Amino acid sequence: MKAFTKLYLYFNELITTFFYSWLPNLLKIIMLATFAFLNSYRQKQLERNRYKDNIDEKSFKFVYRRIRCLNRDEESLECAICLSEFKYGDKGRKLNNCNHMFHESCLEKWLMHGKGQSTCPLCRNVVISENVFEKHMKVEDERSRNNAFEEELAMLLLSTLKGSRFCQ
Repeated sequence: MKAFTKLYLYFNELITTFFYSWLPNLLKIIMLATFAFLNSYRQKQLERNRYKDNIDEKSFKFVYRRIRCLNRDEESLECAICLSEFKYGDKGRKLNNCNHMFHESCLEKWLMHGKGQSTCPLCRNVVISENVFEKHMKVEDERSRNNAFEEELAMLLLSTLKGSRFCQ
């Protein structure tokens, strides 16, 4: 009977500690992490959408429809970023200020993910203004540093669990 009482008291203490210590702290951490993640994600998406809207203002999209005749010696349109020719049905973008044309995905990668590239790949005319580009690069840098937040959250979780009596 004494062993049963000890076992009962142990499980009672374990359950009490779980529901009054671990679970509330865990829920707080989950809520904090969810709120921080959603807020950060929303701000980054807003800035990213502003940047994409700026690209849309400075260029227009098109679908390549030219069919080359076999007997004609026509010069084909080539994307200067990926160095491949446009094929029928390819999506492209034409820059408003210099009229250079590129594959849509190539130009977006150049302007969205390039390091320090807010200009036309061919003539280096400014496509995106400097202040808009700097804001975009700041958001991209924050995104790359997002791992620090995850590490901080993990440390907070571990310190909460370490403070309990059963993890000593």
